[in-house]
Amino acid sequence: MINLDQKRAASALSVINSPNTKNNINRYRSQVRKLPALIQANGIIQVASFLKAKDDTKLLYQHLSNWVVQQYPEIIIDKNKPASNDLVLNLFYFEDNILLLNITTESIRYAYWLKRMTECIYPEN
Repeated sequence: MINLDQKRAASALSVINSPNTKNNINRYRSQVRKLPALIQANGIIQVASFLKAKDDTKLLYQHLSNWVVQQYPEIIIDKNKPASNDLVLNLFYFEDNILLLNITTESIRYAYWLKRMTECIYPEN
């Protein structure tokens, strides 16, 4: 039976090995190194908004957003809209503080796996 940590690791490895990530690995590596601390210091809503707003962090935003929405499908406001996987839009109107804390914790854990996998697969020269 696969536990949640193994799922995080497998997902992180999968997105790190994607062609989009490989093409931008130097920038991605520098962004993902800061991600766990950013989420812990500022919260998931602020960090997700920041990542979504900048062009060079959209790939990292996509990876984080896909994971969180996959783990917490109950946060999706309208499942019929194409933007239903948009983390910022879903969290902006979310009112359950305990679940938001769990989402923040899960985001930090996933961000650590993204960081570990990136540093392991693509070490700095």
